[in-house]
This record gives sequence, C-alpha cells and structure tokens, in this order.
Amino acid sequence: MADAPVDSRPAASFNEAQQRHLLASCQYIDQVLAEALAMLTAAASPSPFTRYAADTTPAQRKVIQDYVEDLRRQLVRVLASVGLSPAPSRVGTIGAIRTHLRFISIAIEELKPRHMRGYGELPQATAREVEGIVEELHASLRRFDAYLAQGLAADLQARVSRLTPDAQTELLGRLERIIDRHSLVEFRPALTMILDRLEDQRFEIAVFGRVSTGKSSLLNRLLDTDVLPVGVNPITSIPTRVVYGPDPLVRVSVAARAPEIVRIDRLAEYVTEAGNPGNTRRVTRVVVEIPAPVLEQGVVFVDTPGLGSLATSGAAETLAYLPRCDLGIVLIDATSTLSPEDVGTARTLIEAAIPAVVLVSKADLLTETDRTRVVEYVANQLRDQLGLDVRVSPVSVRPDHLALVERWVADEIRPLIERHRDLTHESIGRKIAGLRYAVAAVLRGHVDHVSRPARAAPVLEMSATDSELRAMATTFAETRAVCHEIVSQLPELAEPTIARVAERLLEIRLAGPRVSPDAVTAALARSVDDRAGPLVAEIRARLQRLARTAREASVRLETAPGADPVSEAAWESLVVEAPRPDVGALALDVGAPTRVLGRRLAHASLVRALRRAIGERVFHALSSYATVLRSWTTATVDRLQEEFDAKAVALRANSVTTADRRSPDDRDAVLADLEALESVATGEVTSGHGT
Repeated sequence: MADAPVDSRPAASFNEAQQRHLLASCQYIDQVLAEALAMLTAAASPSPFTRYAADTTPAQRKVIQDYVEDLRRQLVRVLASVGLSPAPSRVGTIGAIRTHLRFISIAIEELKPRHMRGYGELPQATAREVEGIVEELHASLRRFDAYLAQGLAADLQARVSRLTPDAQTELLGRLERIIDRHSLVEFRPALTMILDRLEDQRFEIAVFGRVSTGKSSLLNRLLDTDVLPVGVNPITSIPTRVVYGPDPLVRVSVAARAPEIVRIDRLAEYVTEAGNPGNTRRVTRVVVEIPAPVLEQGVVFVDTPGLGSLATSGAAETLAYLPRCDLGIVLIDATSTLSPEDVGTARTLIEAAIPAVVLVSKADLLTETDRTRVVEYVANQLRDQLGLDVRVSPVSVRPDHLALVERWVADEIRPLIERHRDLTHESIGRKIAGLRYAVAAVLRGHVDHVSRPARAAPVLEMSATDSELRAMATTFAETRAVCHEIVSQLPELAEPTIARVAERLLEIRLAGPRVSPDAVTAALARSVDDRAGPLVAEIRARLQRLARTAREASVRLETAPGADPVSEAAWESLVVEAPRPDVGALALDVGAPTRVLGRRLAHASLVRALRRAIGERVFHALSSYATVLRSWTTATVDRLQEEFDAKAVALRANSVTTADRRSPDDRDAVLADLEALESVATGEVTSGHGT
C-alpha cells in the first residue's frame, strides 16, 4: 500500500520557536519509545538487577517493535510536513559509553570506606573488604574502558587474520573464536596483549649523550642517510623515533591538535632548539619514516635529549620513555672526560633494567694506543662507580674509520637483535599456552556446572578463593595508596636538603680557601640522596613485599592449572630499581671562608644564601623527581597486578556467578571447543611449528 501524500504546507506557517518546540517534542517521543524497547531488552537480560519481568512472548515482542517503528515513521512524516528533519547524530556511541563509564567510576569511588562512614562507622576488617570491592570493580571498569579505547584495533578476529599463518597464530585464532562464542571477556586483555606482541616485535635502540657527542651523526651513518639534523645546538625535549616507511616523511604530534605529516627536510623545525626554541610549537611526539634496510628488519632508533637535570624541561619525559626501549646506547666524546652526567645516564638505564652499552665517539681523533687506553679507562670508571661491567666500544663516522662502526654492529647489535627475536617468540608461545590452559579450565568448569542439577537461583556466597582474590585486590590498592603518600613528602624535603647542603659546605669552607662549584654540586647531590633515599628505600621495600605476597597467593590458589608457574626471580624482576634524583650541575660560588661568625651563625647565613640562590631549583627538582617516582611506583604496582590477574583470570572467569550464565543447551558447544583446545600439543604452541 502506497504512503499517503505528504502535507506540503510551507515551513513558514510555523515560526522558529514553534519549529523548535515541534522538533523537541518528536525527539522526546522517540526517546520514550527507545526506553520502552529497552524495557523489553532488560526483561530478557540475565542481569540480577533488572526491574522488569519477562512476561512477553517472542511474537508479542515482535509486534511491539513493529508498532514502535510505525510511530517513528509517523514522526518523520510530521517533521517533513513542516520542512524539518531529525537532527543528524553527532555523538559517537563509543565516546558516549566511555563518558558513562566515568560516571560509573565516580559511583565506585564513592563506595570507599571514607565515603561509607557517613552511613555509619565501618569496622577495620570491613573497611579492608570494601577497599577490595572497590578495586575489583575499578579493575573490571578499566578493562572495559581499555577495550573501547582500542577502536578498530578491538576487532581481534581481523587482527588475527592478518598474521602470518603458523601453529601459534592458528591456535590464537581458535582461542579468539572460543572467547567470543562463549562471551569470555575476561580473557580479551590477555589475547590483546599477545596480539600486540605478535604485531610489533620491533627492537628499539635509544641513543643518549651530551650535546655535540655525535648522536645524530652516528644515527645518520647507521641509517645510511642524513635526515637527522646535526650540529652543536641542543635538541628540544622531544625524543625522535626513526622507523621504517616506504617513503621519507615526518609525523608530528602537537598538543591539542591532530597529528600532521610534513616533509622530511622540515624535521629541524620541530626537534632543534633553533627551529623550536623551548618547544614553543608544543610538539609531543616526532616519528621519522625512511626506507632504510636496517629498519626494515624491525629495528627502531630513538634520538633522545640528554637526561640532565630533573629540574630542566624534558628530563621527566625522557625518563618516562626509558621502559619502552630494548637497548640504551650512551655516547661519550673521546676528546672529553667521563662526566657525572654520563655515569648518571648509564646508571639510569641499568636501574630501569635496560641493557646498556657505551660508545666512545670520534675515535678517529685518537691513535690506536690512545683509543685502547680511553676504552679501558671508561670501562674501569663505570665498573668502579656502578659496580657492573658495561661494554665499551670505540666508533667513528669518518669514512676512513667506518670499520669501527661495522665491527660494533656485527659484534654487539646483530646478536642482541637475533636473541631478542628468539626470546620474544618463546615468550609469546608461553603466553599462548597459558591462555589455552586458562580458557580450557573455564570451559571444564562450565561443563561441570551444566551437569549439576538445576537450582532456582544463583549461589552468591563468597568462596575461599573469591575471598583471597578480593584480599589481594585490597593489598594492591593499599600499597599503591601508601606509596603515593610517601612520594608526596618529597617536595617538603627542600628546606631540610638546603640545611644539609649548608652543613657540608661549611665543613669544606672552613677547611680550605674556597668552595668550588663542583663541591657545591656534589654536596647538593649527596644531600638530596640523604633525604630522599630513605623514602625511596621504603617504597621499594613495600613493592618487593607486594611482589612476594602476589606470588605466594598465585601459587596458593594454583591459578591457570597446567601453565608454567612464574618463578620467584621473575616476580622480583618486575620491581626494577627506582630512578635516582639528579639535580644537574651548578655554577654557584659560595665565597671565601668566614671565620668572624660563629659556626651556628655561619650556617644560618649560608642557608639563607643557598635558599636565595638554589631554593627554587631544589624545590622544583624534588617536585619533578616526585612526579617521576610516582609514575615509576604506579607502573610497578600495575605490572605486579597485571601479572597476578593474568594468573588468576581462570579463577575469576570460573566463579559461580560467571558459570551461571551458561545453560544446558551450551554443553555440546562447550565440549566441542574444549576438545579442540585439549588436542593441541604444548610443544607446537611454544615452538610455533606444526599444523
């Protein structure tokens, strides 16, 4: 039957206010209709909190939906009759859902004991239980939000299909289908992490060094190009990543703007102090793409600013970058001495558990004898100051000395890259095997569940396993909060630090003719260590205790049956050394010794002079260090919690309330998938070979 003719009265018969009222009324009616359909969905939902009873038949639901669609078509015709149409959709669904998750996060936060006390005092044991509840809910919400944040990358099936076929990827595809078919969202983060590792097995090499040590020149030589700007001007606080690309170009990310692509000859405009003084362009990330053969093999080079002082711009960003590189190269100028900054850079890399090598650049300026002597001197100094043997090699970018670079690449870099690939492949195989064991354990639990007699309502009592998992969630939350509280004390140490510096300088000042700037720098560095050291040691001790507690709980719970247990050393390795404070060098003259004043008055006078000269710098250095240390603390707790959750995911997914979502009709499908998983040989998963 044809639609009736549309009323063709002109829109002018309604004024603007009347048009808005009509449009708003139609939108409201559509919203109420949407809520009516949501009632049907809610009634059929397995949610234990639904308000509506499932009292409609499938036929009735179909007719109701038809009536709703008929009313909506009528609304469109009404608007068309006066020259209007529904407003186009402007809000993305994913963005809207993520906004709603923020509201949920606030509601969860308000369950914390300090908010619950308004309804009555909580016993201490109950308060700890509530902290665990809040942490569990936040963890689930974070996983949900992380999935939404992936956008198109969340299509795991499409990502698996693009991988090179082998035994590992075939099993991964099977796991993805099973996880999707049985709504095992608990395993999606683990699957996503494995896919991330398979898709990006690049080896990142970051190059550090003082100004004019030849970092960019060395990278240009390794890449057989001249794209990186060279010279004595310091670069800004933006690490420059060089990756493989078929065409030379630069991708620049600027704060509050979409990334832009620029010609490669404009790189200096963004990464040099001359082209971008003080980072006035607000650049946050620079990626250079060039078709260099070494990059095509999966290597990524990163040209970084020196770490320098924590009170200077860029140091915190460089420290935050460190955990992402696989090898750190510290470049030292052969014509200058080994400086505290060079040693500090190497120490920072080692304490971040990153392999470090040291290169003596401009080795062409030395004779072969002097070259050997300088390399031995640097190696001995690093051994004495760091307590470790660090590999030191001479290099030069001069055409007549390229053999030095080639020898270093062959002896040091290529073996590391090959070993990295082998270890990555083995690690991925173990993670896939662990995921297979965990998913199979959950499927077995579902088979057991549907084989038991039906019950009227789910059993919601907390088991001993659930209680221990919640207790661990509480422990993670408490450790994170206590460590952050300790970190917040660092800026308050500025005055005690200055007083301690004055004490040290007074000893030197009264004993000699003059206090050198180097002595001031050394006194400040030692005083910061004295004051901050105990706080950092306490944080590290708490994190190490958390690692032991998490490991003991994972062993006690026998998580992921059949999977290889994580060794004690592996758990301890998750707590790497904390970054150390570094206040940089000072150009400060405290004057000649004063013997007229008594010691107490001299100390007070020196404290006032230091407060004026370096007080603000010390405060900002400690504040910057607090920011870096807080990030390190958060990252460490997150690593430990992710490791524990990865081992405990099977237990969480196989809890009573989760199993209750399965019905007897699922039994055959679950058995078929379980048989498919258990038929895979473990050796095939780890090695990647087989069919």
